[in-house]
Amino acid sequence: MYGRMVLVSASMLFGFNQVVSAPGLEDALLGWSIMGLSSTFLIGGFNDRPTARDNAAFAYSVYKISNPNLNPKS
Repeated sequence: MYGRMVLVSASMLFGFNQVVSAPGLEDALLGWSIMGLSSTFLIGGFNDRPTARDNAAFAYSVYKISNPNLNPKS
């Protein structure tokens, strides 16, 4: 569990650094998407809580609806 949380935290840090140092909007949106996905995994990572999976699914659905970079282009 510790290694998984460190890996997800490192990916969130990478997404944050991508947003901060982005030269353009497309790069910032990529970092923002990485941060959103990482935070979803961090929310669902606490297996001892009975509602962790439901909370992570709710957070992911909100990110999916509100983030234009995650929505597929049609």
